[in-house]
Amino acid sequence: MGRWVPSDAAKDLFASIQTQQKLAEMRRNVELELQHIPRGGVEQNLFRQYYQTARMNSLGGKAKFPDSKKIVLSACLDYLKKLYPDFEPKYDENFFREKKKIFQQP
Repeated sequence: MGRWVPSDAAKDLFASIQTQQKLAEMRRNVELELQHIPRGGVEQNLFRQYYQTARMNSLGGKAKFPDSKKIVLSACLDYLKKLYPDFEPKYDENFFREKKKIFQQP
């Protein structure tokens, strides 16, 4: 009996499923991060919207931002501060602080 070889259509289907799974995982991660940026007024909600869009991009294959929630947050804040100089963003600063990596000896 010969070995089963997937057709091009099957390969395309598997690739599509993997892409959908990665996208769903990215959305879940960003949703969890957005829990640390509360809803609010117009500027605050724009902040959330910009963060969500930029963060999804940073997690994707053609990223324009580094894969860092802190860098994405800073870029969004810089942009919004130009549009709304008096904007006081609300977010969990501890959550968005980059953790220092500590190497442990085995």
